[in-house]
Amino acid sequence: MFARSRCVVEVRPGEKAGVYIGRRQYTDLLDAHAAGDGPPLVVLGESGSGKSAVLANWATSYREAHPREFVLMHFIGATPASADWAAMLWRFLGEFNRRFELKIEIPDKPEELRTAFASALRKAAAKGRVILILDGLNQLEDRDHAPDLVWLPPVLPAGVRLIVSTLPGRPLDELRKRGWPALQVEPLNLKERKQLVVQHLAQSVHSLDPARVQKIAGACQTASPLYLRTLLEELMLWGDHLTLDQRITHYLSAPAVPDLYRRILERYEEDYERDRPGLVRDAFSLISAARRGLSESELLDMLGPTGGRLPEAIWSPLSLAAERSLLNRSGLIGFSHSYFRQAVRDKYLAAEAEQHTAHLRIADYFDRQDVTDRKVDELPWQLLQANSWDRLTSVLTDLPFLAAAHERDYIQVAIYWQNIEARSSIRRTAAYNGVLESPDQYAHDLLFPVTAVFFAGSCFHDALRLTKAMAQAEETKADTESLLSALYLQVRALTALGQPDVALSVSRRGVEVSRQSGNTARLFEWLGTEGDLLMFFRNIEALHGVVREQQRVADQRGDLGHINIALNNQSVLLRLTGEADRSLELEKQIERNARKLGNLDDLIRTKGAQATILQSKGQIDDALELIEEQERLLRIGWPGTR
Repeated sequence: MFARSRCVVEVRPGEKAGVYIGRRQYTDLLDAHAAGDGPPLVVLGESGSGKSAVLANWATSYREAHPREFVLMHFIGATPASADWAAMLWRFLGEFNRRFELKIEIPDKPEELRTAFASALRKAAAKGRVILILDGLNQLEDRDHAPDLVWLPPVLPAGVRLIVSTLPGRPLDELRKRGWPALQVEPLNLKERKQLVVQHLAQSVHSLDPARVQKIAGACQTASPLYLRTLLEELMLWGDHLTLDQRITHYLSAPAVPDLYRRILERYEEDYERDRPGLVRDAFSLISAARRGLSESELLDMLGPTGGRLPEAIWSPLSLAAERSLLNRSGLIGFSHSYFRQAVRDKYLAAEAEQHTAHLRIADYFDRQDVTDRKVDELPWQLLQANSWDRLTSVLTDLPFLAAAHERDYIQVAIYWQNIEARSSIRRTAAYNGVLESPDQYAHDLLFPVTAVFFAGSCFHDALRLTKAMAQAEETKADTESLLSALYLQVRALTALGQPDVALSVSRRGVEVSRQSGNTARLFEWLGTEGDLLMFFRNIEALHGVVREQQRVADQRGDLGHINIALNNQSVLLRLTGEADRSLELEKQIERNARKLGNLDDLIRTKGAQATILQSKGQIDDALELIEEQERLLRIGWPGTR
């Protein structure tokens, strides 16, 4: 139920490389890092200094020189989904599964995804060397504390060589706390600038005489590769040779990249607004205000007259001129660099009212569309950015839309409601009062997202009220799965409300329904839920019965994974009752099963459990030996693989 889109398009290193003036010291250091051991490497440098080009070119050459090693590079911010930490990890897990045949289940919940990623790194390192490159950590979306790098293990297996780049901000603050070494990418020197001018212009039929090359390369701001490339691309489009010197002087009067982009925007206005006044302002304002970019079709619809569409013949010349400043990934147009976005915002969206107007213009467009992933992504987000709380509430109380939004990104739905309640007088309980009063008027799949909204807002009484109604309705139907889902939500609400005794009663109903349905997988889960509640009450006698039945179900299923869960529950119970020796025997059985399964997580956990048992028995040396082995497993994976 808690699913998000997993469509992530890879941007290959070659797409970021282009004309490149490299320094041997960078490649030597990166080569040494990839071949060695030790902590990850952090690549630093000012925005536009060429960090992406350094990494892209090095990754391409390293991959060619080491075909047996797995080089995986991710450019954060290069595609609409690439800045989503969860989508990034989904991509990595999928790549690990394909490359190493790991068969790792890819979860949706953030805490499970982080655990799965850490586990996948260990398992992949056990199969071969992994070179993982993450470019632009500072561009991660601020979701689930992603900029604080909570998803990135502080210690990585020796077989994983990690290289990251970032600008100042929360990611760099965290990296400094971890003490990882850094490579500083320096500005271009005069010789490198001249070389880049000649090589870049050589891609076309253009060239400059030595005096003009010197004038450009001698300007201090062209030490930034981004500034220099942007300037050269503009000069390649300038058709009047007689005014070329004047144009070079005009652009070089821009002291930094954002100022240069503002001059380029002025040139666009002069050249491309004859047939459609305001085209540059409107087009780039909309792209800037979009959450994940806009498709060309969406953009043309928004730029056209009321009820009409902007002709492609008007948009295409501007689109081609700005091609280097735009990215079209996964069919969505965005900006290729944050500096261009900054220039657009400074020139066209400096006032809050201008920003709200752009956001509402996009919201109005998507409000007229059918419910699709694009509408779910953009409409509520645009209303949030425009502080349009009444309209955002109206969207989120449209239950079919809420269901679609919840399935795509339930965390984002919670964020919307958090903002609504923090910044307006609207409350979710009042907004969904009609649902609470007449839940029988709505289908189960429409009620479930509403309960999630209540849980996210700690409205547990309302969640319980709704889940009771859902369970009561499902009792009369043959849909066992829906009934069990409603019962589980009841257990959650009752536990949160401090009513574990009632929750235990509901959990026993879940066990009964699962047993009657013959669904052993669900029965196994519900026995675990009942066991957790019995553990709260320290009802050891009843807990023994539940654990024994869970073991029988696991044996019946013949699934070593479920068997290990049941064995672990028995082991914990035995330790509670002072039967350390029997608990140790079960932990050793868990270890044998973990080795058969190739389950490194179970192996690591049981080593820790065995160490705890031995410590309680006074066998300190044996316990320390197991702890050392556990640490080695955390770092390098399976025994005998390295």
